[in-house]
Amino acid sequence: MQCPYCQSDETRVLESRGSEAGTVQRKRQCKGCGQRFQTIERINTEYLSVKKLDGGIERFQREKIIRGIGKAASVFKIPAADVNAFIDRILDRLQPDNPGVPILSTEIGHAVLKYLQDSTSVTDVARIRFAMVFLGKTNRSGGFKDAGDLKQWLEENYPSLKDLDSLRGPIYVLKRHTFHAERYDIHKLERSVGIAAKGRGNDAQVRGIASNIARRAEEGLAGQPIVTTQQIASEVLRILRLEDDIAYLRYAATTKPLRSVEDFWYEVLALIDHSR
Repeated sequence: MQCPYCQSDETRVLESRGSEAGTVQRKRQCKGCGQRFQTIERINTEYLSVKKLDGGIERFQREKIIRGIGKAASVFKIPAADVNAFIDRILDRLQPDNPGVPILSTEIGHAVLKYLQDSTSVTDVARIRFAMVFLGKTNRSGGFKDAGDLKQWLEENYPSLKDLDSLRGPIYVLKRHTFHAERYDIHKLERSVGIAAKGRGNDAQVRGIASNIARRAEEGLAGQPIVTTQQIASEVLRILRLEDDIAYLRYAATTKPLRSVEDFWYEVLALIDHSR
């Protein structure tokens, strides 16, 4: 890097920092005159083009990769500066020796999969979600045709998964709004159903009702290792609607968005119509 003051080529970098615009800011000092200055650097993509699967050629658009990674990582918040720095690393590797030769779109996709990993939950989840979109297209050679293909890809990329038990019932529950995951506990479900069924018999009968409903709801969620609180509530409501109107309405009042007198009125009418 040439010094803007004395044009010496002997400069050193004091500090480097990425920005949300995808540039790298560097503070430099000239070894010749001692002056300090700052540079803003970014990989030039003006001459880059991309060859798509259908054979069409289009100008390279950095925004497309940003959107793709953003969607894949939507569960988490990855700083824009990190995403741009990541794209720069990909471009640094993919830039052709001959600027006139287009980059294959599949090369870009595979490069994203290759570099979108650093053994953290954020990038691992983003990488898997990106793979399901990129490799999940039916017209793509070597892509995922079904869950078996995805299973094989996961085993190849994350060998430790083979050591996990193959459980078929609910294992984790994602909490509403926050999507915080916690271990599924049927006893919690029994307690919530028991509250809705309180007074619908003696204590022993209520405990029996709660246990029965919780077990049947769990059976209805079989084959889904990760469920949401909404899914559990829907399954419980489905069963209670057939078993006990009042217990159903009590449970619905805490799990459904009943916010007005009219909401309860419509629920009651629906129950009466259903029982006829």
